[in-house]
Amino acid sequence: MNTLADQIIEQLKTLPYDMQRQVLEFTRALSLTTPQGVRGAQLLPFAGIIPLDDLELMRRTIEEGCERVDAGRGIDNAVTSIARLEAKEESKKGK
Repeated sequence: MNTLADQIIEQLKTLPYDMQRQVLEFTRALSLTTPQGVRGAQLLPFAGIIPLDDLELMRRTIEEGCERVDAGRGIDNAVTSIARLEAKEESKKGK
């Protein structure tokens, strides 16, 4: 039985050179846009590792930030937001 890659190569061989170049460019573009990461099953061992208080703090921080994620601004803004929310919580406890 031919693998998928074998089938693709066989089809590719039947195409004219300019179309083969297009396929090459397309596959390169696909590889750049393919999400990278790990499967959820690999993360299951970490389930329950974050304390509920921290999860609640993260949830409130996200809500306070209008539930937006700005990947271009990085982790520093998230840390700053959490620190700001923690300070707010501490000031409420002090009153």
